[in-house]
Formats: sequence, structure tokens, C-alpha cells
Amino acid sequence: MKNLEALTISFARSLWIGQNTLDSLSNLFKKMNYLKSLSLDFTSCDLITTQGLELLMNMIHTLEDLTYLSLNFNKCTSLNDSPLKYLSSSLRLLTNLDTLILSFSYCRLISANGVHPLALALKNLMNLRVFSLNLGNSVFVNDKCMESLACAFKDHVNLREFSLNVNHCDLIKDWGLQTISTMIKHLSGLQRLQLNYSNCYKIGNNGIGVLIQSIRNVKDLEWVDLDFAYDSEISKQSCEALLWTLKKMGTVQKARVNFAGCATFTLREVQEFRSMFRECEEMQVDLVFGEPMGQKKINYVMRSTPSLL
Repeated sequence: MKNLEALTISFARSLWIGQNTLDSLSNLFKKMNYLKSLSLDFTSCDLITTQGLELLMNMIHTLEDLTYLSLNFNKCTSLNDSPLKYLSSSLRLLTNLDTLILSFSYCRLISANGVHPLALALKNLMNLRVFSLNLGNSVFVNDKCMESLACAFKDHVNLREFSLNVNHCDLIKDWGLQTISTMIKHLSGLQRLQLNYSNCYKIGNNGIGVLIQSIRNVKDLEWVDLDFAYDSEISKQSCEALLWTLKKMGTVQKARVNFAGCATFTLREVQEFRSMFRECEEMQVDLVFGEPMGQKKINYVMRSTPSLL
């Protein structure tokens, strides 16, 4: 066991994870001196205790050789800021991390008080090449959270993939998109970008404008997945400007953009976009347009692509 290099454990939908289980797992980490890859899935473990999580998060720092870490706490509705603070203390010591995937979707008690120390820890992980964070449906996540994350990554020139999901985070305003977009222009080595701001109703044209300017500065960008579905403050002009930017870049090989429920596009306008991208033989495009909620949706898909990240 002590020579194990990769470990994946799923507790998903377990009705009860007792303190003894988490104690045993924490003690196990102490013996894994060569572990390089760790994936833990606690999806829908509603009854997991805060004390147990704190112990577990605090022990992760003993895995000094970790290069890959994935933690899934989706729908752990009792999870709050406290375990994130312990996780942050451990993460700042894992300086060999190459890939970090964190998922806290539907963790409705997470706020800026947890995201800020997490961002401070991320700032230390200069070897990161792949980062993914899912805070979707976390109702207390706001612009301060976005500012903290933006500050954390502005110097990460080694980062190749960046994914952020904040769908249905109603407290995020246009400034929240602007700060993340400004950060993106500093990620000079970025190749894959995924942003999900769908159903963030206060996102608007200023945020899209800053995103466009930043994307133009990322010279090696190859894959783009942008979701702004039902962000009704985004105008048709902003949608068109973003699509033209992706078309003109020359480096983008795959793109998925979702504007369903934003500005209303006619079928004729959708066909015009089809003509616009038809000449880009080297580029696979998946565009989604549609009417606002409750009305008939127009979908246009060109060369259907899988999930990008």
C-alpha cells in the first residue's frame, strides 16, 4: 500500500459516512508516501460531518508528491466554508500539483469566506497546468469570489486549461465576469478555456467586451466552451462580436458557445452565422441560440462536438 501511486475512491450517495471512516482514510494517507494521483467523490453525501471533512482536508497536505487531485463534493448541502479553509491550508503545501479539479455544485453554504482562502492557496501552485472549479448553484458565491480567483491566477503562465462553472450564482454581476476575463489575458500559455455563467442574470455587455479583448491576447487558444444561456442583459451585438473574435483568431480548433435565452436571433440570422463559419474548415463549431424561457428555442449546431473540457 505504501508504494501506491494512484487512488480513486467514491462514496457517492452514501447515506452515512461516519467519523471512523474518515479517520481511517486520513490515517491511510499517512502511509502513502508515493501517491501521485488522488480522486475522492463525495457526491450527495448530505450527512457527512464538518468535523470529519476538516480532518480529511487537513491530512491531504501529507501527500507531498501529489501531481493530480480531484475532489467532488457536489450536492453535499451541509458543506460550508470551514472545510474549505482546511483544504486551503493543505493545498498551499502541494506545490507539485499539475492538475486540480474541485467541484462544489449545490453546496449552498459556501461563500466568499471559503473561496478567498482557497484562492490564496491557489496562488502558490505555480506548477498547475489544469484547473477546474465548479461552484454552480452556490447561492452565496458573488463578485468577491471572482475577484479572489482572478488575483490567484494572474501570474500562472504555465496554466494550459482553465474551467470555471458558476451557473445559477445570482449574486454574480457583470463585474464578476470582467475580473475573470481580465485575468485570462495574463494566462499566456492557455490552450483550453471553459466558462459557464449561464443563468447569472446580471451578466452584461461590459463583461463580454472585456472577455473579447482578453481572448484576443491569448495566442495559443485552441478549445473554447462559453455558456451564457439566459443572461438576458447580453445584447445581440455582443454575441456577434464574440463570435467574430473566435472566427478571426485562427488558432481555435473547437468552439462551443451558448447564447440561448439571451438576445433574440431570427432563423435568418442563425443561418448567417452558419455561412460565416462554413469557410472555417479547420474549426469545429457548436452554437446554441434560442428565445427567452418559455418560448420556442432555436438550436443551431454545426459539426456537433463533445464536451470540450
